[in-house]
Amino acid sequence: MTQTLTGTIDPRTGRRAGASIGLYLLLAVAGLVVVTPALLALPDPESTTWISLGLSTLALGAAGLVLLPRSRLRVATVLLSLVMGASFGAGGASALNQVALDLRMDEQLTRPFAEEIVLLIGAISALLVVRNRLRGPLDGLVIGFGVGTGLAVMQIVLSSAGPPEAASVGVVAIWQVLSGLATQAVPGAILGATIAYVLVARGRRWDVVIAGLAAPLVLRLGWEASLLVLSGRRAVPVVVLLIAVAIALLLITRRVATRFEAREAASVRPAARG
Repeated sequence: MTQTLTGTIDPRTGRRAGASIGLYLLLAVAGLVVVTPALLALPDPESTTWISLGLSTLALGAAGLVLLPRSRLRVATVLLSLVMGASFGAGGASALNQVALDLRMDEQLTRPFAEEIVLLIGAISALLVVRNRLRGPLDGLVIGFGVGTGLAVMQIVLSSAGPPEAASVGVVAIWQVLSGLATQAVPGAILGATIAYVLVARGRRWDVVIAGLAAPLVLRLGWEASLLVLSGRRAVPVVVLLIAVAIALLLITRRVATRFEAREAASVRPAARG
């Protein structure tokens, strides 16, 4: 180990940090390789498209400020997760969906699994970069939400080839926000909190881990199933219910994470006094 003015530093810590940053950069660049050609092929966006995208992005950001613990919101951390979601998240989901199409699999069924996989990998990568400063699942909640939001915003951009009617810009933006929250941002937040729990917990409860991994997928499958079976106004009550369930799951996850961190802090303090 190396002696410094502030103590000793384990060389393995530096190697792990370097490997984590390398993994993050590798995934981000790989995602950009997939996403960039699709972005270049898009037509020049019209003003209504820009308005819809801007409204959706601002609304998702506002939702994050309301639903997430502000004490854990750091510009560097948020940017780290947004970039991962917009690059690897979007690129990875696109690549997996293309593989499913080539195998003639049902897109309605495979898309939730593809996005769950990229959200999980993206959140793990971003969390490993900040692992030495990771305080608990609340940090994972923020990072996972950021990864999901980055994915949602990039998918909005990639689907903007056909601009909405001026009269329906607000409706399109509302739909994009609701869809982004229920299928990307909230699932990403729950997955991020679950991964952070695995990284920091000394005695893990695997039932909690399984629930944290399964809840986002069940939510997403419920969303896809409702849109597949219902259409038009008939789908509105189900969509509203699913949004309420998604927000409830996020708030429950935040509450559980807060209690876990409080218990961990309380268990460390007596040991420190001893």
